[in-house]
Amino acid sequence: MNAAAAETATRLNAGGAERLVTDVLDSLEIAERAYHHLSFGAPLVTDLVRRARACAAPGDRVLLIGGSTLLIESLACLDYEFDVWHLPGTYLTEHAKRFVSRSIRLDSLPTARPEGDAYRLIIMPLLIEGFDTAAATDVMRALRGMLTHDGRALIATANQSRLDLRLAAIGGRPFMPDVEADAISLGWPSVRTMRVYHRDELITLSREAGMATRRCDSVTAQRPFMEMELLNVFAYAARKAAQLVKQAIPATRDVLVLECSPRVAYGIEVKTREDKPTVSVIVSAHLGGDRLNATLDSLVRQTYPADQYEIVVLDDGTATGTADVVADVALRAACSVRRVDVSDRGPHARNLAMADAPSDISAHTEDTCVLPEDWIESAVAWFDADTAVVSGPVFASDGSASRSLEVAATRPDPDEKAPPSEVMFPITNVFYRTAVALAAGGFDHAFAGRAGDPVLGWDAELAWRLRRLGWQARFREEVYQFRFFPPSAPGSGWARGHLRQAYELPQLMARVPEYAQRTLISRVFASRQTMYFDLAVAGGLFAVLRRRRVAVLLAVPWLGSVSSRVDMWPARNWPASARNVLGIAARQAVWLAGFIAGSMKARRIVL
Repeated sequence: MNAAAAETATRLNAGGAERLVTDVLDSLEIAERAYHHLSFGAPLVTDLVRRARACAAPGDRVLLIGGSTLLIESLACLDYEFDVWHLPGTYLTEHAKRFVSRSIRLDSLPTARPEGDAYRLIIMPLLIEGFDTAAATDVMRALRGMLTHDGRALIATANQSRLDLRLAAIGGRPFMPDVEADAISLGWPSVRTMRVYHRDELITLSREAGMATRRCDSVTAQRPFMEMELLNVFAYAARKAAQLVKQAIPATRDVLVLECSPRVAYGIEVKTREDKPTVSVIVSAHLGGDRLNATLDSLVRQTYPADQYEIVVLDDGTATGTADVVADVALRAACSVRRVDVSDRGPHARNLAMADAPSDISAHTEDTCVLPEDWIESAVAWFDADTAVVSGPVFASDGSASRSLEVAATRPDPDEKAPPSEVMFPITNVFYRTAVALAAGGFDHAFAGRAGDPVLGWDAELAWRLRRLGWQARFREEVYQFRFFPPSAPGSGWARGHLRQAYELPQLMARVPEYAQRTLISRVFASRQTMYFDLAVAGGLFAVLRRRRVAVLLAVPWLGSVSSRVDMWPARNWPASARNVLGIAARQAVWLAGFIAGSMKARRIVL
C-alpha cells in the first residue's frame, strides 16, 4: 500500500480513518474506483475501519467475512494478523486476493469454524440480510464460537428504518425485499436479501445468539452520487435532500452497525420461575439483636417453598449475640438457617458466601431490613433466560435518618428523583444468578476498603458490569423492602463518615460511568441541593474577593431549598431554625470538601 496510507494508519482516529480510506482509494486504478463503485461505499468502509481500530490492536487476529476491495485494502494497513473469507462473485483486486484465506459460500456460514486460534475481531458487512431469522441466529452463534472471550464482532446490515423504505411505505409502494432478485454488488458481495432488520430485532438476534450488544448505531453507508453518474436537476436535488435528512435524523440512515461480544457465562444452565430455582439469602449481621431477629423472622415467613431456599447469616463479630439469634430462628424455621463466620462485611465475604452457596440465585440483604413475605417470589418471577440481576426500591423504615442529612447521591430513596433507586442495586435488596456473578468475577475486591468498611458503590459495580457483559439487570417495583438508616451519632463521628463517603463518590462515578450518567445533574452535581450550595459558596467568595455585594443573591436558591427547615413564627423558634440551617450548611460544606478532594483523586469532577 502507498506510503500516505501507511502513515495515516499509524495515527488513526475519526478523521484519520477517512484520510486512510481516501489514500487507499487514490492508490487504486481509476477503473476499479469507478467501474466497481468502490468510492460510492467509502463512508461505510470509513466507519468500519474506525471501529476496527478501537476494537483491536496491531498484531491481533482479525477476520473479515465478505467485504469490498476497499475495506480489505484499508484494514490491511492496520498491521493486523488478517484473514479474509471470500464469497464467490465478489470483485477483488489482485493485491486484495493475497489476503484471502478461504473461499466460502453464504449457506456455509452457520457452521463455519476458524482455521487456527480464535479471533479478536470479526467484521461481517452486508451479509446478515441474506438469512432469515433462524439462520441469522445460527450465523451469530458461529461468530461467537470463533471469538476470544473478550473479542468483538462488527455486523453491518441494511436498516429497516432507512429513508427510502420509509418513503416507499408512505407512498404505498412495495418496500419488503424481493428474495428472487439479486442485489447489484457495487463492490460488496452480491447477496439476495431475505429480510431487512430493525435495530431492536438486530439486538434481539445478538442476545439470542449469546452475544452482548456493546452498541448499535445507524450510519450513512454511501455517498449521494456514484462517479460518472448522470442526473437531472430534480434527481440531484432529491439525492442532496435525502442526504441532509439522514444527517439530521440518524434513524433514517442506510445501515446499522452492531458491535457485540461473547456474553460472559453464556451456556450455563439457567433456571426460570417455572423451574423453581433454589435461592440462598445472604444476610450480613451489622446491628444484631432485635434488628437481626426481625430480619430473619421476615425471611422465614416467605411464600417461596421452604425447601427451595436457605438463609445464610454472615457474622464478622461486630454485632453481639448473633449466634444466639441465628440458633433460635433455626429451631422454628421451615427453611435452612445457618451462620458463617467472616472477616469483613464487604466484597470478600459476599463472594465467599456465593461461592459456598449451592443455589441458583443469591439474594443479598442485611439486618437493617425487613422484607415482605413475597420478596423472594416476586424477584424470582423476573429471572428469565437473559436476566442475571433483579433489584427493587428501598423504603426508609420508621426512625431512620432523614435523607437530607445523608451524603447526596449515596442513598436509594424511591421518593426522590435523584439518585433513582434503579441505578444503585443496593446490597440490601438485590438478587444475582450465582454462577453468572461468579463467572464475571463477583464483587470487585478493589472496593474492599480499609478496616473492613467497603468503598462506596462496591455493590452497584457488579450489576453494571454484568449489564456491560450482556446480561439483563432488572429493577422491579414489587421487589421492595423496608430499611432502617441509623441516624448519625452526635459529635465528630458524622463528619468523618460523611467526608469519607463524599471523597469516595467521585471514584464511584469514574468506575461506573452509567451511575454518573443517570445520577449527576448536568454531569457534575450530586444533587440540586449541592448545586445550590456550591452556587451560594461561589457567590459568597465573589462578594468578598471582588467586593460585589450583589453576588450574594446567588445564595437565594440554596436558602429556598432549606426554607422547609425554617419555622418563621412564633419568634421563639428562630434560634432552633437558625441552628438547623447552620447544621445543613455545615454538612454540605463537609460534602463539598470531600467532593473536591475525591474529584482530584479520581480525575472526575463531582460537586
